Amino acid sequence: MVCTGAGVPGAAGVALWCAGTGERDGRDAALANGRRAGGAGGGSARKRGEAVAISLLFSFANPETELRVEAALLKLGIPVSTSHRILPEFREFERASTIVVNAYLAPKMQSYLVSWSSELRRTMRRARWM
Repeated sequence: MVCTGAGVPGAAGVALWCAGTGERDGRDAALANGRRAGGAGGGSARKRGEAVAISLLFSFANPETELRVEAALLKLGIPVSTSHRILPEFREFERASTIVVNAYLAPKMQSYLVSWSSELRRTMRRARWM
């Protein structure tokens, strides 16, 4: 199932990708119904977001489906935040909101740290060492 940010308040220019919900035993509900998660990553590439947040139900117990989705989306070359790595707990709202905030901040922090690192290198080259 592919979702877009259309109709979501504040989601202009944001691409959302849904792979299904997942079951307690680690099976993905969409995959169990015969649909495959691997092909949907191409749809996300057309939308070209800045980062991806993945938070599937029950991934704290069995992250297998999140790992497969993550592997497919890492090919896009953008930051991917997964709930089982950042906040592996059973509270869905807290886990999902934390992952979304992390995905929102990841590109901004990456840009800031690259800029800061470059400026530090320039400063160190100009500095006089005693």
